[in-house]
Amino acid sequence: MNKKSKIKNGKWEMLREPATWSLIVILTIVVPAVADAPVSRLKLKPTAVVHGATVRLGDVVDFAGADEKLAALAEKPIKLDTTPAAFTLDHEDVLRQLHQAGANLSFVLLSGAATCRVQLESSPAPSPDSDASSLRTDDPAAIIRSQTLADAIRLSVAAELKSLGGTPEVAFEAAGRDFLGLTSPPWDFLVRPAGREKLGLREFRVTIRRDGQTQRTVSVFARVQLTRSVIVARKPLAIGSFVKREDVGVESRSFESEKEIGLATVEQVVGQQLKRFLQAGEMVKAVDLKSTPLVERSRPVTVLGAAGSVNVRMAGTALDTAGYGETVRVRVGEGRKQWRELRGVVTGLGTVRVEED
Repeated sequence: MNKKSKIKNGKWEMLREPATWSLIVILTIVVPAVADAPVSRLKLKPTAVVHGATVRLGDVVDFAGADEKLAALAEKPIKLDTTPAAFTLDHEDVLRQLHQAGANLSFVLLSGAATCRVQLESSPAPSPDSDASSLRTDDPAAIIRSQTLADAIRLSVAAELKSLGGTPEVAFEAAGRDFLGLTSPPWDFLVRPAGREKLGLREFRVTIRRDGQTQRTVSVFARVQLTRSVIVARKPLAIGSFVKREDVGVESRSFESEKEIGLATVEQVVGQQLKRFLQAGEMVKAVDLKSTPLVERSRPVTVLGAAGSVNVRMAGTALDTAGYGETVRVRVGEGRKQWRELRGVVTGLGTVRVEED
């Protein structure tokens, strides 16, 4: 009896053991899956001032610790039976609004203030003129206030490419496109260009702020090209020939690389020697030209300058030999007693623009 009992117990123990291991295996697989799930940490703001009649979750909740999917709910409007001029929301209210917006509350941890006091204020929409007057376009990484995030990025590009001249064009890629419609106010945008290349496919890292607090940082990709006037050959130009003014003209071209941009002014090419054959309509680049002195020592030159609001043009004599853009000394005046030595920059064939003292 005891032996059978032991056998039965032994069989029972053998049957129970796999069940126990199965339970352990299940726990080993399932429990870590729950533990590894990301938890978004949100904070309830103590106060919120909203311009307009629509209150959004991002007005009362700081989404800085949210994942990308949850952060998208910041733009969801809060559903209220009535919209008084002022009201208060607590944690329970906010969690209910998050749930209605589609958030999985199992992965949401709400902290911060116990309640949020919401004050509604009516204010007219900003006009384009007023927005433009407050833009800081001298710094590509400045906080820019504009109608949309897309406008902010375009203004940042324009400031960055100002030294190149021409007109920039920005075509946004799919990545980050969902954020381009955000408006300022209520959002503020800090646009930071990434990488060294100014043209072509570019990345812009944008910090999105609201009520002085950072909500999130996103990457927006766009293809940037520059349309600018450049010098082109009007007719076929042979290698080794010296460029004359009638040999070249000006045309508008579009570029997606700074290295492709040609020369902008006729003065930069006239008098220079060609290092290769150029076809009619082909753009003239600096690499196509062999640097040739445009001003030679002891040779007469035309000296350009300004005296107050009056432009001055006079004859002079070069004291140095120099090429385009180089600094040269010139002598002006008639007779030794009236001679005066000036310093200027070569701006064309036999032409020097004097620097202001």
